Amino acid sequence: MFTDDDAKYLKEYMEDSPVNNDSYKLRFRKFNNTQARFMIFLIEMLSRNGEEDSYSDFLKIDTYTLEHVMPQKWQTSWYDVPSYDEMGKLVDRNDVDNFIQGRNRAIKSLGNCALLTSKLNAKISNSNFATKIEGKSGANCGGMRKFAASLLTTKDIIAVYDNAKIWDEREIYMHEKKYFEKLNEFYKFE
Repeated sequence: MFTDDDAKYLKEYMEDSPVNNDSYKLRFRKFNNTQARFMIFLIEMLSRNGEEDSYSDFLKIDTYTLEHVMPQKWQTSWYDVPSYDEMGKLVDRNDVDNFIQGRNRAIKSLGNCALLTSKLNAKISNSNFATKIEGKSGANCGGMRKFAASLLTTKDIIAVYDNAKIWDEREIYMHEKKYFEKLNEFYKFE
């Protein structure tokens, strides 16, 4: 449910935001989970572009939880995924500090977030990209494709999986930029 506190936060955020490329990147990496869930929900609504009634699901923010596509605990299932800096340059895994700091910075980005149902979140939270999309085999646990595919923002992430099977910092930063542009269309930051 969209509360007065949510509205106040958004108003203050937008008023305090003479946004430029550097400040939006920093802001899109400083949201707490509640704020990030709200922002992705807002982006989802803006993406529907007035066609909310043509969707069979009823969008209520309380229905969804936030999922980090590349999990905050990435070391087990995502260590072998190559890491890239913001310019798309491969990060040397032997430069351990740079590798870890860059990955952790990307994970906190709004571009790494998706809305999921509460049931789904607990079952796939630290899994690899394929499991997050398809679910866990043998268990009655579907992935994003089954439980959240009606969300346009989630469909976009599923399309990345279908086309490339890879989710890394390049995708995260591309989604971060896309999310900013969607908000900018509506709020006219710059």
